[in-house]
Amino acid sequence: MLKSDLRGSGLNERTIEPKHSGINRLWVILTLLLIIMSFILVSFVVENFMGNVRMEDRGEHDDIFMTIVNSVIAAIGQYIGADGATVAFFLMFLIFSLIAYLFLKCLIMAVSCHKGNSIRMKILKDTKVPVCLCTEALKVWQMVLVHTAPFVLTYSLFIFLCIRYTANPVFTLTLVFLLFYMALDLTLVIYVLRFKMRETIDYISSEQHVYMLTLFSKTYIRARKKSRRKRRTGWR
Repeated sequence: MLKSDLRGSGLNERTIEPKHSGINRLWVILTLLLIIMSFILVSFVVENFMGNVRMEDRGEHDDIFMTIVNSVIAAIGQYIGADGATVAFFLMFLIFSLIAYLFLKCLIMAVSCHKGNSIRMKILKDTKVPVCLCTEALKVWQMVLVHTAPFVLTYSLFIFLCIRYTANPVFTLTLVFLLFYMALDLTLVIYVLRFKMRETIDYISSEQHVYMLTLFSKTYIRARKKSRRKRRTGWR
């Protein structure tokens, strides 16, 4: 919903800037919890369900995905040497994964926004983290969806890769790196849900991700109008 339309409809508008210290503290805690949970999950599945499966039985030698990965590493090795080929591939894969995650979030966000040109890629001022934002105001469930759906899809994919290829260092380190970004999105979701529980919110807009939020509410205006009418009646 365009914010200009919401203002024209008479909705109450309030901009909130949560304390950065609280945001960053929650961000770090969520990142650490996700990393620990991921290692426990991967280790549990690998040890209990794949520990006795031989490499040949997994079919990794015929795996198309790993064949492509090894071919790319071999091609890079022709230019920079075999020692640095794996590191170079890891950096390339990491950057590609981050771009794919942001693109997925923008794609899901575009479905919720009324106009496609409302989607913006932005670098946050304080943290210098790239994020995808919608300049429109979204309903609370839409705001939660566009920040949890990319997390669920991306996280599930990398957990599968880590389990399928027995905690391959490239996939494992990429997952740890992405969790840093995904935890920030979950931090926003937690703040949005907290504001929703504390007060009535009809629409919410993210100006600087979780660092600046604009809340739009209908019921607050109605309640305030009723209170004004009561005061006027009593004065008479």
